[in-house]
Amino acid sequence: MEHFDERPVSAPRPMPDGLTENIELEAGNMDRTVVIGTEMGSDMKVNLISLLREHADIFAFSADEMPGIDPEIMVHRLNADRNVRPVRQKKRNFSTEKMAAIQEEVDKLLAAGFIEPCDYPEWLANVVMVKKPSGSWRMCVDFTNLNRACPKDFYPLPRIDRLVDSTSGHAMLSFLDAFSGYHQVSLHKSDRKKATFITDAGVFCYKAMPFGLKNAGATYQRLVDKVFADQKGRNVEVYVDDSIVKSRKEEDHVNDLRETFETLRKYRMKLNPKKCVFGVRSGKFLGFLVSERGIDANPEKVEAIISLPQPKSVKDIQRLTGKMAALNRFVSKSADKQMPFFTTLRQNKKFKWGPAEQEAFEALKSHLKNLPTIARAKEGGKLQLYISASPKTVAAVLVAETENKGQQPVYFVSHVLNGPETRYTLVEKMAYAVLIAARKLRPYFDAHTIEVLTNFPLEKAISKLDTSGRLLKWAIELSEFDLEFRPRTAIKAQALADFIVEASYQEDEVQAEVWDVSVDGSAAQTGSGAGIIMKSPAGDIFEYAIKFTFNASNNEAEYEAAIAGIQMCLAADAKRVILTTDSQLVASQFSGEYEAKEPSMVKYLEKLRSVSAQLEKFSINLVPRAENTLADALSKLASSNVADLKRTVMMEVMNKRSTESEIIRVMAITTTSEWYDNIQTYIQTGALPADFAEAKKTRRDSVWYIILWGRLYKKSFSLPFLRCLTAFESARLIEEMHEGTCGNHAGGKPLAIICQRQGYYWPTMLEDCRAYVKKCEKCQKFSAVINLPANDLMPILNPFAQWGMDIVGPFPMAAGGRKFLIVAVDYFTKWIEAEPVAKITANQVKKFIWKNIITRFGLPQAIVFYHGSQFDCAPIQCFLGLYRVKLAHSLVCHPRSNGQAEAANKQIMAALKKKLEDCKGKWADLMPEILWCNRTSIKEATGESPFKLSFRSEAVIPAEMAMPTIRIQHYDEERNDQLL
Repeated sequence: MEHFDERPVSAPRPMPDGLTENIELEAGNMDRTVVIGTEMGSDMKVNLISLLREHADIFAFSADEMPGIDPEIMVHRLNADRNVRPVRQKKRNFSTEKMAAIQEEVDKLLAAGFIEPCDYPEWLANVVMVKKPSGSWRMCVDFTNLNRACPKDFYPLPRIDRLVDSTSGHAMLSFLDAFSGYHQVSLHKSDRKKATFITDAGVFCYKAMPFGLKNAGATYQRLVDKVFADQKGRNVEVYVDDSIVKSRKEEDHVNDLRETFETLRKYRMKLNPKKCVFGVRSGKFLGFLVSERGIDANPEKVEAIISLPQPKSVKDIQRLTGKMAALNRFVSKSADKQMPFFTTLRQNKKFKWGPAEQEAFEALKSHLKNLPTIARAKEGGKLQLYISASPKTVAAVLVAETENKGQQPVYFVSHVLNGPETRYTLVEKMAYAVLIAARKLRPYFDAHTIEVLTNFPLEKAISKLDTSGRLLKWAIELSEFDLEFRPRTAIKAQALADFIVEASYQEDEVQAEVWDVSVDGSAAQTGSGAGIIMKSPAGDIFEYAIKFTFNASNNEAEYEAAIAGIQMCLAADAKRVILTTDSQLVASQFSGEYEAKEPSMVKYLEKLRSVSAQLEKFSINLVPRAENTLADALSKLASSNVADLKRTVMMEVMNKRSTESEIIRVMAITTTSEWYDNIQTYIQTGALPADFAEAKKTRRDSVWYIILWGRLYKKSFSLPFLRCLTAFESARLIEEMHEGTCGNHAGGKPLAIICQRQGYYWPTMLEDCRAYVKKCEKCQKFSAVINLPANDLMPILNPFAQWGMDIVGPFPMAAGGRKFLIVAVDYFTKWIEAEPVAKITANQVKKFIWKNIITRFGLPQAIVFYHGSQFDCAPIQCFLGLYRVKLAHSLVCHPRSNGQAEAANKQIMAALKKKLEDCKGKWADLMPEILWCNRTSIKEATGESPFKLSFRSEAVIPAEMAMPTIRIQHYDEERNDQLL
């Protein structure tokens, strides 16, 4: 029944690897046989043959033996858009040979009951004939027009990487193939006249789900997920119509097959006996060769590249890189090996194939002949990540430890750097390699602790709180993973040796690139100084001006400039430096052409040789003064009395000569203890302090604490676990929460409550917060004196039921001519909405109510307005009357009747004063920040923040990215999706 297999020619079938034999399902009937492996034990073979004969009814040798899946279980629906006009294609003409093949196929489909004649079809498609590798013809239907009218079914397909990983490492495998594939699923009766096609024999429609429909694959995946729901991942893996039964132990395989056969029998799903193989050690699955020892590249795909002739056109190179994409997982530093090909493809000129491309082509073929076996990542175990960077690529390899303490690769990853990425510093490239690996291998990073093995200070670079730019964004993205940074150790696997050697070589090569440093010294009556211009290998230019507070001659200034330039390069980890100077004295004395006689010159020469000896390679380039103008200008600038320097020039003051010896004082350094040290030590080791009272207190307090993932948290009745902070961390947190991005200069007690609600704790929270607020200059200047209300507070029953509105201004003119502020506040949650406007008209008020209140929070019951012409007018009354919103006005002589709006105005004005200082025109740009600060602050009247009352949880603030709380550090995205 191969003519019913409508799988595309390019889609690989699961195939066994090894010797097989045919066995009869019915004794003496050679027409009904199945294939089994020959590498199993005799007992297992007997049991397997018995099992197959016992379940012979799950095999279909003809369409008559295939009843199909019960429509109650699964049926395919097209869900075609009724607004799309049906398309009826005109009949195409075919050659005599193709017409005969079409008629033969139609007769077989009719006999199998997969199609039926159709009258008055809604849609009509033509058939397309595709030649099989055997030379016969395959008939397909062109459903292009129908597919455009059908919405895409977004049912997820399994990740091929995960299926292959979970299949490898098993001792026994069986490959299953469903009879007639998609045809076992019925097409819904209402859609059959849409799936129609025309031939010379007439018009026919499909009764079964045909290949070629837009969502056929999703429907079949939904079916197999339902059928094998209890077995998937345990002893069965399924990808659409590719199925495999796996067993860790050979003796368990018959039982695993029995369970699978019972499932197939239950759902009436039939197998194709000619394409099933049972009881083999290894085989090809989803394009990979899987076995107990691991995952190997498909030999056919490898041979397809090795046998390629030399490319003669751009299309040939595209074909080569396309074939390599399927093998990148097995190829160390694939991007580096293919870089000459990528460079050729990027060129807009005609095709060019030179010696460099040919050498890379031959090297790639040679490498493919010895690809490593990929290991399966064990659940719960740690994985190691080696990283590498070169001028144009970054690469990584994920490694797992084997049982004999060796190492085996899990996945090779590489990435070609584009545009600005090529100008990253070396540390940034190494961090980017980790990020690329985390993105491409997210399932591994989510499920395992990853040890990043590198000799670069990556952990320090991405964990600093003051990290800015791209490293900060990368640090936030990587913070969700469990990463540990370790120094790179010796490699334990020959398969990884090439990657590590290449990585080490390129790291050294990048570090060893030449730095160009131009220096000049200057001495004048106003003072002396030096100018230094450094140019990194990446092309970055740094300008420095050094002012000397000591008297120095011109020659001494020249030496000081040269010595300072070299020291700056050493601080930047430079290995090779070319120093450019216009001082013939310095250049000649260093080369030995001139002799240094004066004692000061002798000292300077010794110092210059001492610092330059720390470099791998150093040379001095003597140039005329006219060619050293930039450094000369900087030195003169430093030696003058000019105070205002260009923003990009860094100024330094040197108080003593570089030849003077530095006095070093040795001081005792004592580490400060933290408040929770005793508690943490007791929980971890059970050790108590020597003092009896302190030990008793520690034992009593420890019940309120818990250590999770290596960090101490405090338990709470109503709050989640609170992260315990050190004295340094608490000081940084208070500063951020009080006057940082989300700070609104809250008082001492509200500030302490905010810190606690965000998930932090230390014993002196309230005292520390009050002390900080008392020292805040802006709070002392602009904070109002808080008095108790004159009357009892009025209760509000529902959130967003009553709003108070007012207009504040005029303010200093902001961008767009905005100088007024429309303010609204919800009486229940204290949520404030505000919008800067240029004019205060009734139309502006109406737009504000519609956009900021009604469309966001629903219709309120009442709005209390200030007694102004913009509010007390017919348009506003008609607008609110249309939605039956009660309109109320405060008394002119009694502002407290709209006290909630007045309080909101006061809060906004106080925040503006504290934030703006002298930049008055920026008030409109700061409004979103001020509103956010207000919404995330605890209100004394409610005891909660407006954000929490509105959304039932506190907002995530920037401080939680630097010091992750438990909800950030251990967020379970998969669990969250399940609950949703």
